[in-house]
Order: sequence, then structure tokens, then C-alpha cells
Amino acid sequence: MAAFATFALAASAQRASSSHTSFRGASQDVDMSVHFGIRAGLNVSNIKSKEGSYSENWGSSVGYHVGVIADVPLAKNYFYITPGLYFTQKGSKESEGKYEYKVNPMYLEIPILFSGRYTFGKAQLQVNFGPYFAVGVAGKEKETEYGDTEKWDFFGDDGAKRFDAGLSVGAGVTIVKHYYIGFQYEAGLANLYDDSDEKTRNKNFMISVGYNF
Repeated sequence: MAAFATFALAASAQRASSSHTSFRGASQDVDMSVHFGIRAGLNVSNIKSKEGSYSENWGSSVGYHVGVIADVPLAKNYFYITPGLYFTQKGSKESEGKYEYKVNPMYLEIPILFSGRYTFGKAQLQVNFGPYFAVGVAGKEKETEYGDTEKWDFFGDDGAKRFDAGLSVGAGVTIVKHYYIGFQYEAGLANLYDDSDEKTRNKNFMISVGYNF
């Protein structure tokens, strides 16, 4: 949250000093001011564990994300840095016969994405890449077998670590400067549990829509 606030303050200062700045590219005036936006959408996530040469993908689970972003131009509107702050639900689900196991960790997540842009007509294509950092704020593990259900905290004393981090890559398009649709794939790099032998990491595919102010 502190990192996002820092970017937001810097963006506001830049917008105040250059709100009327533009450059001519692709035969049209392109806005060079800083913009803020809102994002929301669908997550399709799972958890991957690996020990030695053996790896296993836990079943996929559907969640959601909602957040805000700052769009800061760096080089003549072709390159941007886009920090954000999201509330996001990830997790995994497995079922077999009368047995079901489900986890739904929820995180506050800060992506810091570097974005290449290309403007054509009334649309702008973007390709995004960068790290994300997250802290777990809530979540449950639920195990059901033959109608009996047990629940416990995902981030409990013997549960997962709250810190997560990884890399994010994706693409999107902004139409008439305001309306955004895109996707991102997040590959977690942090081990979710204190286990030196088995590595367990979040994986997440995001589909987002948004509005830029």
C-alpha cells in the first residue's frame, strides 16, 4: 500500500506539471498525462507443488479480483509503468467421489508492471510484464468427506505463509482512452509453506475489465 501511495503521489505531481503535454504520433495527438483506473474481473487459479522431479498441479478454482491502477507514461507514450493495488482471491479445488478439498486464500497484491504501447485509431494495444508482491489477509481450507466438513484458516499457525511474490505477463487493449479489457498470467515464485524439500506456488490467470479516468 505504501509503494502504491508513493507512485500515486508522483503521478499526481507529474500530471499537475504536464497535464497539457502531448506529442504527435501515428498521425494524431496522443495524451501524455497520467491516468488512474479501476479494474475488476475473474481469476482462474491453482496451486502447483514440486518435490524433486515430481510435480503436481492441484485442481483449478474460480475467484475474483478488484483494484486500482496508475498509468504513468515514461517515453513518448510508447512505454509506461503501471503500479496497482488489488484485492484478489486465488486458490485451488480438488474432488474425487465423496471427497473434496478446497482453499481460497485472499491477498492484497501490488503489481508493478512495465508496459509497451501501440496506438492505432481509437484503440491502444499494450503488453505488460513485471513483478507482483502480495500479503495474505484471509482464507480458509475446507475438507469434505462423506458429508462431514472441516474448515481451518489457510494462514493459520501451521498453515501457509502470508507473503507471496512472482512474475506477471499479459496484454490488453484500451478503447477510446477509457475502456479496458485484458488478461494477465501470474506465476508465483515464493514457496507458500516452510518446507525446504517441497515447493508450493500460486498460479493464476486473470481476465479484467476496467475504466480509466
